[in-house]
Amino acid sequence: MKGINRANPKVNMRLLTEHRTKGKKCVFLSHKSKDKNACIEIGAYLNDAGIDIYLDCYDEELQIATLENDKKSITKCIKKGLKESTHILCVISAETIKSQWVPFEIGYAHAAIVDNSFNQKSKEYQVSILRLEDISNRVLPDYLQTAPDIKGGKSFNEYIAIVLNSSKKQLLTEGRVQDVFLKYNHPLHKILNLNK
Repeated sequence: MKGINRANPKVNMRLLTEHRTKGKKCVFLSHKSKDKNACIEIGAYLNDAGIDIYLDCYDEELQIATLENDKKSITKCIKKGLKESTHILCVISAETIKSQWVPFEIGYAHAAIVDNSFNQKSKEYQVSILRLEDISNRVLPDYLQTAPDIKGGKSFNEYIAIVLNSSKKQLLTEGRVQDVFLKYNHPLHKILNLNK
């Protein structure tokens, strides 16, 4: 079963409830708005693997709050998205370092893990980073240097296997992820370094 974007208002409420009830994994994609297009493709890849996502560019309430520069409503929407999620994937580029909201999302997620109020059903909740560019650790803020680091297509497929509690081989066999050796046919070949 394909994953859905839980931020999309067009998602059928019955389907959303079904995914929540079945304990379907959901990855919150934390990113700088300039990386939105890359996140849309990453989100589609996660959906194809059978993972739900929370990608805020489809959250109409958040988009209105952003246009109105309503920081309280923006914060409320982000918290709502994080509460929907079992994992957070911070998509990193040179732009992310300049973000005001990514540190809040990561900090809120870490605090929720510590006080265990975030998602009672998910004990494996974690923050991971996915690099869009070859950024050195010296450039990464301290709060990201402790997170599991996904540097390319191979490690992204491994991340998906971990989230789904499956093997990469099984996911490849089922066609839920794409083999990185078929570089130019891979849906993320323009976004991720498929050699890593």
